[in-house]
Amino acid sequence: MKLAHAQARQKNSIHYRSTTLLKTESALYHSIRKTVSEKLGFANKDIDEALALCDLSDYSPDVETLMIESLADSALYERLLALAQTQLLFTGGGIVPKRLLEIATLKFVHIHPGHLPEIRGADCVLWSYLMKGRTSATCFYMAPGIDDGDVILASYLPSLTPNLKVAGIDVRTLYRATYAFLDPWVRSYVLRRALVDTAGFTQVVAYPQAEEASVTYHFMHDQIKRAALTQLFAEA
Repeated sequence: MKLAHAQARQKNSIHYRSTTLLKTESALYHSIRKTVSEKLGFANKDIDEALALCDLSDYSPDVETLMIESLADSALYERLLALAQTQLLFTGGGIVPKRLLEIATLKFVHIHPGHLPEIRGADCVLWSYLMKGRTSATCFYMAPGIDDGDVILASYLPSLTPNLKVAGIDVRTLYRATYAFLDPWVRSYVLRRALVDTAGFTQVVAYPQAEEASVTYHFMHDQIKRAALTQLFAEA
């Protein structure tokens, strides 16, 4: 019963913000959906399927469930320690403990929504647009530290302008829409490119980040959010 309850909670929370956005802010949802399809090259059916809450077994024949309290749970450490040498895609869910990143047989691949090392930290989809005029993302091997580790692919994306009048939409709604619905596709765009460029991560040529070029950003104040979101959603 505990396992079934945990699975149901996790499944229903995955796309809660996006599905709520579709119901409450339909115009905003469809403007982002159109942008993701036209500018990032994702088919509408793929976008819709991503929100359909399909069972994980629909995507993989080998799904393993592990009950843990957090990423620091010893059960997770012991399970990962037992794996043969491999690469793992970390898709989020908290800060990865240092001892997991230090397992010698594993490499953790992550997609950060900012061009590393120039755009590290928090709210980087918005900081990237505000400071550089373009959204960006980086595929890299994780290491202890804030967005630290060797870079596999860092890329600025095509210009994203959902073209929507946002004056009447509150900052919280725009912010949640950006991170619940737009941000995952920004990351997916660079992950897709990295998969092609590295032949499915079998031919990776990673390079260290230039620390002298690094800039770390923090969560935005609401006034800065409004400026960044207004620019991101600028009308044509």
